[in-house]
Amino acid sequence: MATVKRWIDAASAVLVVGFCAGVFFTLQTVMAHRYVEYGMYRMALAAAAQQLSKWVLLTAGGAVVVVPLVVIFLRPLLRLAGPVRGFIERHRGRCALIAAVGLTAVFAALMAADALWLIGDVPAVNYALGDLGVLVVLLSWLMAVRYRAEGRPSKVLRMAAACALVAAIAPWIVTGADKKMHPPGGPSVLFIIVDTLRADHMSCYGYGRKTTPCVDLFAKEATLFKNAIAAAPWTSASIGSMITGQYPAAIGIELFGSSLKESVRGMMGPRFVTLAELFRERNYTTRGIVSNVHIGSRMGFQQGYEAYEESDARAADYISSPSVTAKAIRFLKEHGGEKFFLFVHYFDPHYDYILHENYNYFPEYRGRFFSDQQHVDLLKRIPEVLPDDLRYITALYDSEISFTDEYIGRLLDTVRKLGLYDDLLIVFVADHGEEFLERGTIGHGGTLYQEQVHVPLIVKLPGQKEGRVIDEYVGLIDMMTSTAAWAGVAMPRGYEHDGEPIDAGNPASLRGREIVSETTHVDHPAESVTREGWKLVFDRKTSAQMLFDLAGDPGELANRTGDSEPERERLHSILRSWDEQIEPKRPKGKQRQPKFSEEQLKDLKSLGYIQ
Repeated sequence: MATVKRWIDAASAVLVVGFCAGVFFTLQTVMAHRYVEYGMYRMALAAAAQQLSKWVLLTAGGAVVVVPLVVIFLRPLLRLAGPVRGFIERHRGRCALIAAVGLTAVFAALMAADALWLIGDVPAVNYALGDLGVLVVLLSWLMAVRYRAEGRPSKVLRMAAACALVAAIAPWIVTGADKKMHPPGGPSVLFIIVDTLRADHMSCYGYGRKTTPCVDLFAKEATLFKNAIAAAPWTSASIGSMITGQYPAAIGIELFGSSLKESVRGMMGPRFVTLAELFRERNYTTRGIVSNVHIGSRMGFQQGYEAYEESDARAADYISSPSVTAKAIRFLKEHGGEKFFLFVHYFDPHYDYILHENYNYFPEYRGRFFSDQQHVDLLKRIPEVLPDDLRYITALYDSEISFTDEYIGRLLDTVRKLGLYDDLLIVFVADHGEEFLERGTIGHGGTLYQEQVHVPLIVKLPGQKEGRVIDEYVGLIDMMTSTAAWAGVAMPRGYEHDGEPIDAGNPASLRGREIVSETTHVDHPAESVTREGWKLVFDRKTSAQMLFDLAGDPGELANRTGDSEPERERLHSILRSWDEQIEPKRPKGKQRQPKFSEEQLKDLKSLGYIQ
């Protein structure tokens, strides 16, 4: 009986320690995300549910593993060291306390030196070491409390454990009840982003090839924005801007060259509210299905999602559209009866360009270039590219677009069959475009010309039956506020953002918008502003300015700085004002850096982001 009571006391102590750790990390999470400041109390409750249950289970599991190991390895040592054993037996409470204080000090020193996050290159190992360190410290204090309190009544401990158990379970119960009592009032949302899709290679945007028949059909019942401009010409910065309403400069995610240590700097900070958090706060079921490591959980893009599928974020030669679509369809079949926010990301148009036989747009080609050619190799052979070679490379890109379009069509067909289509808010957009030797290279990330920042944006509002086209220029910086407005969801109080809603029913309200884009690429750091068809590109490295009249020169071939000084000065003044406003928002000091696994680093290398 005494043994049973001791085990009950030990289990109670473990539960209390785990609960205390959960409370600590809950407060840390809530403060980091500023949920209370923004009035996002449901997200704060969700954080409590996750952290409390996680640390109760971790501490219990740690106790089950660590305590027997301590007993197994420590007892033989104590038998060999008689005097030491005698001293510990007589003063074990004091010794346990000293050990706990010492371990805590060591762990705190390692944390302060950032050592736990610098050991090795595998993030999973780093995080495991961090969790193990926390568990060792907690269990050391558990043993200290146990020995210091030996012989004292254990009723208080058991009661505390019971209260901790109830408190750990309560957030889940409250969250479930709240979701039933306060269901979302707005429509469900399907948010589709296609990676590396330039607008002028889609047939619904006037391209000569019928590359996107499925999206074309969708566009006939939606609003097509002819002139949507991305905030950045690469994935993390552009999508980060879309889902937070912040410029890339404020987020702090930057692209620097192609060396291993400087390919990507920064990651999504918890202080930014994401679209997923916005909808989850309104009791929507949130799911993300992505296929690019640059918007994976290592980069912080999982914020707000109850589940974030990223198993399809692989190397450049992996064809992901079938799997991404299957996962999205499975979610719709399982959760179609709920109000949901579903983010689906398609990657296949991104290099390496792979030929899909059903969409072979240049079957007679017999040149030196080939399907699935590594992007790095492609870049090395640019001087050898002949006109037919460029036609073939472009045909491969178009083949990827058509293949992706086929699977987007399957997804939309499922939405229709499930009876969700009419009332659904559907947003279709791309993160950036792609260059094919317009400026001497193939790819994206390095310039702000239209081939890299002009992207498709097609929106079907709930109940919309007829298509329409809006010619005014809009920026993807406005996607967060616009999606919220289209769904009837209010922005969090006190959350400062740069985006403003797009009123699709009033195109005149969009005239005169100042759309800023930027790239921090080490070779071509630049920023641009587009307003009413005029565009100014400012090279930060050389201070060169290029002015283009997009209406008369969509290919940006004629620099008009010499004969349109008023326009140049007006746009340059806008950029100077933007720089002054954005500078205080730029992250200062050391920023959190993404920690990719060895496999992810290999994938990034295959994608051409690192060498």
